[in-house]
Amino acid sequence: MWFVDSVSSCDFVAVLAVMDDAGHGSGHGSTSYYTDLLKVDQQLKALFSSLERAGILSKTLVLITADHGGVGFGHGAM
Repeated sequence: MWFVDSVSSCDFVAVLAVMDDAGHGSGHGSTSYYTDLLKVDQQLKALFSSLERAGILSKTLVLITADHGGVGFGHGAM
């Protein structure tokens, strides 16, 4: 859960490693992988809602990135 409701500004980094774990553990593209993807989507929705409630969404920069793609249980072919 995100706790930014009572701040006027903040700097933080959130690492959502669940997708990497799901890809290597259950396989990229598996049902479990997509279930975890929905969880990450819900977490991001909660983050944006929390920033909006705190009144700081319009002055907040959120960067979403990944370290690699995946195929099967690995990082994929080049």
